[in-house]
Amino acid sequence: SFDAESMRQQELIYNAEFQIQQMERKVARGLGERSDEEKRQLQAKIADLEKVLAARVDKRKMLTQQCRKINNEYRASVRKKEEVEEAQKELLNKIAEVELENSSCELQLKGMVTSKEESMVQHDIMRLEVKRLRDALNSKADEVFNLENRRQQLLLAF
Repeated sequence: SFDAESMRQQELIYNAEFQIQQMERKVARGLGERSDEEKRQLQAKIADLEKVLAARVDKRKMLTQQCRKINNEYRASVRKKEEVEEAQKELLNKIAEVELENSSCELQLKGMVTSKEESMVQHDIMRLEVKRLRDALNSKADEVFNLENRRQQLLLAF
């Protein structure tokens, strides 16, 4: 029975020491102490996370550069669009000026054509009048010549 009692006490002491060790481990763990295996696992996890972080930082830098480039290209395209719109406005103004000048020239041309046609009609009327007068003159000249001829014949007859 002494052995049994001694055995039971040793078992209780062993259990108490085991629980104390567990408590000490929990306290140490709470204070940040880790086993070598845990430290290796945590170091590996830290290394993996640092790699992920570095990759994400690099990706962020690349995306930031792309954003800047795209923003610069966007601003350049906006400026180019404004320049093109200004040039278009200027060309539309020039087209309007040329169309106005063209309309004016067309009116002048119509006026000149009308004037030329009127001049040609007047010229033709004058030619007809000259021909009529010439014909009348020739007729009168013939009449005078015939009368003169008849007078000469009458003078010769007497």
